[in-house]
Amino acid sequence: MNVDDLSERAGCPEHQLHHLHGSVFDVKCTKCSFQASGAPAEHVLLMKLLCSTREKENLQNRDTKRHPLFISGEDIPRCPTSDCDGLIRLAIVWFTESIPQPLLASIHQWICPSDQSMTIDTMLVIGTSALVYPATAYIEAARRKGARVVVVHIEKEDPSLLGLEEQDWYFQGDAVVLMPEMLRPVIGS
Repeated sequence: MNVDDLSERAGCPEHQLHHLHGSVFDVKCTKCSFQASGAPAEHVLLMKLLCSTREKENLQNRDTKRHPLFISGEDIPRCPTSDCDGLIRLAIVWFTESIPQPLLASIHQWICPSDQSMTIDTMLVIGTSALVYPATAYIEAARRKGARVVVVHIEKEDPSLLGLEEQDWYFQGDAVVLMPEMLRPVIGS
């Protein structure tokens, strides 16, 4: 799942979304367990990320191409928790960072619920090659539930590297163009 909120804006029910890589609209502390989403995150960012008054006044007179914005050490966002001086950062998963285990467990339960009779018709893999764990594991779990896999990716990939089988599909191209055409019979124009 992407770190933007495009799925939410497109009307996807939030209870069906699992943000594997976090969200740019959430913040967390680098030291303690502080996290904020929505309006509280916006408040933290607005209060903590705005540069000093001196810098704000200078912004109007600055040639940003020649003199990029300087943020001093005192302007780096800090945790609002009273006993913590950790840095505030976006709550997204960077390369080499682990996806939180509770989130992985939640997704696994969603794909492989205790009700063994549940099947999956189709799994859409859009905008990624899905060559990295845990995405590859989700494809295999869905396949065990009967899913046919549809991959839509802008880059040319070798379908055999994706573990695609004869009943699966691979479409190379821009998902913005391909997905509306593919889903037209289901959702209309």
